[in-house]
Amino acid sequence: MKLPPIQVIWKQPRFFWSIFPAPLASSVVASILDTARWLYYIAALGCALFVLLSIVQSLTTGRIEDHWGHLEKKYHPTRFWIQVAVWTAILLCATAFPLTISLQLKRS
Repeated sequence: MKLPPIQVIWKQPRFFWSIFPAPLASSVVASILDTARWLYYIAALGCALFVLLSIVQSLTTGRIEDHWGHLEKKYHPTRFWIQVAVWTAILLCATAFPLTISLQLKRS
């Protein structure tokens, strides 16, 4: 059963608030450095928020739900951790994207 975002944050507030400030700070700094493309940085922040909520929910419930169905950790542990690792990589990219792009565009 999918939980609403506020319940996901309520279940694991330390985990969520220990990670979310990084994408938030990245988007804010990028928006300050490159004001013309602020909408892209807000989209990257939304992606980071969505992925972080998915990671927190999957680690809390022990199952992953997506468009193709659900995957439970106790039946497919390897596939579960591979998907969590992929989501973590997407989260890192969504965090690094705004600063990387704004600094690169500022140089050129």
